[in-house]
Amino acid sequence: MALLPERYKREAKRILKVSDLVELNLKQIEEKIKEALKKIRVTFKHPIHVWDRYDYFFGDHELHA
Repeated sequence: MALLPERYKREAKRILKVSDLVELNLKQIEEKIKEALKKIRVTFKHPIHVWDRYDYFFGDHELHA
């Protein structure tokens, strides 16, 4: 940045600040998603099974008795 004119230096600093804020926001969003997933896991006592419907029709019927 040493070779850039002053106005470009100011603009580069402003862009870096915005980039830092975006990164911070993404980290906060990631934490909120992790917290929500933890709450969902606590709510459901058994793991969510993608193949439940398949198992009911073609697999182990005792799972759904």
